[in-house]
Amino acid sequence: MLSLLLLKLSAFVLWTTLLSLVLVVLQRRSAPLLQWPTLYWWLLLLASVPLWPQWQWPVVIQLPETFLLDATEQIGQLTVTAQHPALVKWQPLDWLLQTLFVVVVLGTCWQLWRLTRQYLQLRALYHLAQPVSLAELYTLEPMTPEQAIPSLDSRLQHIQIRQHGLAISPFIFGVRQAVLMLPAYYWQFNNQQRALLLAHELQHWQRRDPWQLLGWRLVVAVCWFNPALRHFERCFGQAMELAVDRQVLAAQPQQALLYGLTLVGSLKLCQQQATPGLASFTQASGDEASYRQRLAALFQTNNINARLLLWLPLVLLSLALLLNIGCSVLQGQLGPSGQWQLPVAQAKVNSGYGTVSPIRQNRPHQGIDFDGSTGDPVFASEDGVVLIADSQSLHSRFGKVVLLDHGQGYQTLYAHLDNFSVQSGSRVSAGQQIGAVGASGIATGPHLHFELLQQGQQLDPTPLLQWNR
Repeated sequence: MLSLLLLKLSAFVLWTTLLSLVLVVLQRRSAPLLQWPTLYWWLLLLASVPLWPQWQWPVVIQLPETFLLDATEQIGQLTVTAQHPALVKWQPLDWLLQTLFVVVVLGTCWQLWRLTRQYLQLRALYHLAQPVSLAELYTLEPMTPEQAIPSLDSRLQHIQIRQHGLAISPFIFGVRQAVLMLPAYYWQFNNQQRALLLAHELQHWQRRDPWQLLGWRLVVAVCWFNPALRHFERCFGQAMELAVDRQVLAAQPQQALLYGLTLVGSLKLCQQQATPGLASFTQASGDEASYRQRLAALFQTNNINARLLLWLPLVLLSLALLLNIGCSVLQGQLGPSGQWQLPVAQAKVNSGYGTVSPIRQNRPHQGIDFDGSTGDPVFASEDGVVLIADSQSLHSRFGKVVLLDHGQGYQTLYAHLDNFSVQSGSRVSAGQQIGAVGASGIATGPHLHFELLQQGQQLDPTPLLQWNR
C-alpha cells in the first residue's frame, strides 16, 4: 500500500513536470490563452490524474472451491487481495519506503506550519493597522486635475479599510467581511492613481481572487515535493493580475498610461522598503519581471477565442477521465512479464492442461503434471509471496502444497509435494527451490501437479512457461 502511494506521488511529479514544460513552450510563443487564470485550475485537475483512485473492475479474487476444505474463511482472507500486507515480511526496501513517506509527511507539516505562521502575521498586522475612513481616501482640496476627487465606488461602503506601515502593495482579504489593507505610501499618489489602486483591489475581491490564491498556497504547501506546482502557481498569479488589469481598464481605457505609471511607482516604493515574508502570502508574484509583463499587456489586445474558453475545460476534463480509465485498464491487464521458469528441471509432461482421463472421472485437467522422482527439486516459476505451505489448508487429494501469489491476481499451485522448504508469508524469487517432488495426497506416483490461476480462475500455463530451458 505504501509503495503504491509513493509510486502514485512519483507519477504525479513526473506528469506535472511534463505539463509544466508544455507551459514553458507556450509562454515563449506568448499564447494569449495562458493569460486566462481558470486554465491553471483545469491544468491542476489534469495533473492530479495519477493520484485519482483507479477504477475497480468487477473481479472476484478467490480460489476455486475444489481447492478448499474446512478452512474456507482462512484461505479467503489470505487470497482476497494480491500480496496481502499481513503476509509480507519486513524488508530493507520497506525501511526506505517508510522513511520516504515520513519525509513527505514531515515536509507537508512544515510547509503548512509556515503558511499558518504567515496567516498569524497577517492577523497581527491587521490588529496593528489603523482604521481609515472613506473621507480619508482622497485629497479633499484639489489643486490640479489629477487631484480631482473621483466618485466613490459603492463597494467601498461594505469593506473595512486599514492602513499599515509595511512596504507591500495594497491587498484585500477576509472571511465574513472584506478588509482592504493600504500601505503608508498610498497617500504619495494623486487621487486618480489612488482610484486606480482601489479599483484594482475591489476587482480582486469581486473575482474572489484572495480565496483562489490561498487555495494555490495550500496546494503548493501540501505538495511541496512537486516543484512544478510552484510554476503553476506563479503562472496563475500572473494571469490573475493581468485579468484584473484588463477589467480595470475596460471601464476606463483612457487611463492605461496613468495605470502603468502607478504600477511602476508602487514597485519602486516596495523595492526601496522591501518587506519579505508577508507579501508572498497576500499577493501574487510582485517582482520586476512580472510588472514588465503586466505593463506590456496593458497596451496589447487580448485575442482569446470565447468558444475556446468554453470547450477547453470539457476537453481537459475528458482527457483526465480518459487517462484515468486508461491507467486503470492497463493496471488491470498487466500480468506476467516475459516467460516464467519451469517449476522442475526436466520438463517431461505426464498430463497436459485440459486432457481428459478416467482417473479424473473424465473431467478436464486443470493444470500440468510434470514427471519426476521423489525428492527432485521444485522451483518457483516467478517472484512472489507464499500464501500456503502445508497439507491441511486445501483438499486432501492435493497432499502437501505450496501456493504462491505473484501480484495482479496471478497465483501458482504446486501440489503432491514430498516436502516444502518455505513457509507462509515468506518471499521467494523466480528459480528458488520451494519444495520437492513427491506423491502425497491422491497420486498414482511421484510427480508435480502445477496450476496457474488468475483472479481465482484456472488458466493454461503452457504459453507462459519457458520450455527451452
